[in-house]
Amino acid sequence: GDDYSGATTYDDDLYQDTYNDMYPLENDGTNPCLLSANYYFYKQSQYDSFGPPQWDYILLNDNSRAPCCTEQRETGLELLKEVYVPWFIETGAIPIFMVTHAYWASRRDMSGLTDIPTFMSLTYEGYREYAEMVGKLLPPEQKPRLAPVGLAFLLIWEENLNMWENLIHQDEIHLTPSGTYLEGLIVYGTIYGHLPNPKIVL
Repeated sequence: GDDYSGATTYDDDLYQDTYNDMYPLENDGTNPCLLSANYYFYKQSQYDSFGPPQWDYILLNDNSRAPCCTEQRETGLELLKEVYVPWFIETGAIPIFMVTHAYWASRRDMSGLTDIPTFMSLTYEGYREYAEMVGKLLPPEQKPRLAPVGLAFLLIWEENLNMWENLIHQDEIHLTPSGTYLEGLIVYGTIYGHLPNPKIVL
């Protein structure tokens, strides 16, 4: 089971079946999550032949509840150390961890997360641990950053629940276009230190 700081376990099987029925995933040939293994072998062959790309930043996030959970957080730390850190070093990129938002889904077993503020607190704690561990293994110029998306959503949840509800999709988990827009603004601000010009992004 999953341990949320001593909390109870959860089971998503029923939720997942219901979710798949309500929102079927279609393979239109463009979703990178559904590309064949041949594509990944091809990309790796390109890196092997021409070297890894040189990027300024790599934006990444974990499964929405993994940073909250002791066992999954430990798995995440191991993967970061063994798989991602070497890639950060090869590409020279600064890792940006996107701290995901908390939610409360009526069709999903939320046991152990208590409420949205607790869920968010555990999530942020997990991402801080990720960033601290990775930072110890990278040179100073590649110090990881946290994009505090979830903290912004929590502030809105506390101060304007109607607005928060407009940011969350009807599945009660994922973001609406408005939520995705806010997410993008926070990532932009994390990279550049300021928000984009409204005339450009609106």
